[in-house]
Amino acid sequence: MGSITSRYQQIGNAVPVNMAYHVGKCLITMLTEKVDKNSMMYSRKIHKNQVKQLSIPGLNY
Repeated sequence: MGSITSRYQQIGNAVPVNMAYHVGKCLITMLTEKVDKNSMMYSRKIHKNQVKQLSIPGLNY
């Protein structure tokens, strides 16, 4: 297990920097702007599972 500091360091080392940046950017966008329910996209998979996807304004790919 280790100390609390080493545990935080292990978590930090496990998350790629670019991924953490983009997740943080999306979270900030979602927290500072209202998400319109009409902007949500819906899709169906082959096995009748519904998957709800959000169109996130902060993520422009």
